[in-house]
Amino acid sequence: MEETTAAIDLSGVFGPIPEVVKLKQLPGWAWFDRAAGDPDPPPEIFVRLRAEWSPSQEVYLLGDADNVVALASSQATANSFALEQVFNARPEDLVLHYEFGANLADVGRIASLHLRLELPFAFQTTPFTPPGEFLDFEDESGNNPLVMEEDIFGRDPAEPDEDLDQLLESLRGGNATIFLQLVNTSGLGARLGILNSADPSLDRTNPADWLIDVELEPVETEQEIRVDLTAQVLDQLIDGAGANGEFIPEFLIVLPEEFQINSIWEFSITEGWLRVQANVDYSFSLADDE
Repeated sequence: MEETTAAIDLSGVFGPIPEVVKLKQLPGWAWFDRAAGDPDPPPEIFVRLRAEWSPSQEVYLLGDADNVVALASSQATANSFALEQVFNARPEDLVLHYEFGANLADVGRIASLHLRLELPFAFQTTPFTPPGEFLDFEDESGNNPLVMEEDIFGRDPAEPDEDLDQLLESLRGGNATIFLQLVNTSGLGARLGILNSADPSLDRTNPADWLIDVELEPVETEQEIRVDLTAQVLDQLIDGAGANGEFIPEFLIVLPEEFQINSIWEFSITEGWLRVQANVDYSFSLADDE
């Protein structure tokens, strides 16, 4: 018996994980179950498994062009094969060709045939150069949900607000704290950075250019990230960058050198705020101007 799967598109299966990050291990197994009451010894069943995708790529997972292999008669002794090379190619048209062979007299002794893949995936960044590889959520239209759309203080170049500008100037020299509430059910620990996307001179691969640089815990619970900012860093927020003097945060999520993720996972920043402590000196009059 020889069959093929329909074409499988793996081009987007890894989501925000960049192409330079490779699967370290993705094992698979093949075996058959014997019919109830089938006497020993088990029947001889043979298998050949091949992966194919364009342009002209072909990998034998079990057997080869000239040979088949004996198929294990139980899950405990299953034949193993590796799928990392196939998945790391991220093909758009993967087709699996599988062949099972048996003597006609032995067909009735087979209860079921199995091909099984193992989850979760284990990944490895190659090469790993600090600070590592970033999760990339940018879609085909160029939208990146990790880049905020507005200035952190709500400044709008199209509608200048003199009162807001005066308030920000009064905060200079103060201290600030950034709070982030995030949900991470992926099971992976990561490194979180923030930099000003409005400043084209900054190097996102250089942690020295980041506003904050913290480690995220791999625990699958809601986490609160707290980062205390010095007066110097607060002044950088106020000064902003670019022609409009804005600070538009971009979140950077750096993958560890080796990691694996759960099959169903979520990573989201549910809430964030900036708290500033400063001495504000205003003069006003209680006299009745009328």
